[in-house]
Amino acid sequence: MRASRSGYCLPEGQLAISGMLVVRAIYDTLTVPNAEGEYVPYLAKSVEPSEDYKTWTITVRDDIKFHDGTDLTGEVVKNNLDAYRGAYPARKPLLFTFVLSNIDSVSAEGQVVTVKTKVPWVAFPAFLYSSSRMGIMAQAQLDEGASNYVDEAAGDLAVRGSVVLGGTLACNSRGDLADAAEAAHGVVA
Repeated sequence: MRASRSGYCLPEGQLAISGMLVVRAIYDTLTVPNAEGEYVPYLAKSVEPSEDYKTWTITVRDDIKFHDGTDLTGEVVKNNLDAYRGAYPARKPLLFTFVLSNIDSVSAEGQVVTVKTKVPWVAFPAFLYSSSRMGIMAQAQLDEGASNYVDEAAGDLAVRGSVVLGGTLACNSRGDLADAAEAAHGVVA
């Protein structure tokens, strides 16, 4: 299984369904679909619209850490959203530049992120999931840019308290996940 030319760095990623399955094991999203098909908060504590659906307030959960020990903050979420929409200098997204073209601005204060849109966007919580393509990366990965990840899968998963939900996955350029699992964890997938 191979990553796209841009690897598993999501702003630049152009993943087929097999790549999206790998991404789900590496990254967490702000929202997820529930059994009723509604998009509910996951890394977000809440995602609330204004009355006209042109301003969305995302409250980020407290006490979530990335594998590198850094906190998930409103600023990191803002920077991720900016990276996906092409407004973050270290990132050069392709697909999401178009998908998120309705976003006018993103701001953060503490754990609260405010997204203003050009026109009402009722389905915004679904786009925060985007079939698992909109995973949230740690600030260090955002700042490194995709060029460091072209031939390998590398990403951040969140840590809640002291329980690690994930870590870093590195694959050789053949995309041999069994070798990567054995190298990373001492087990064969």
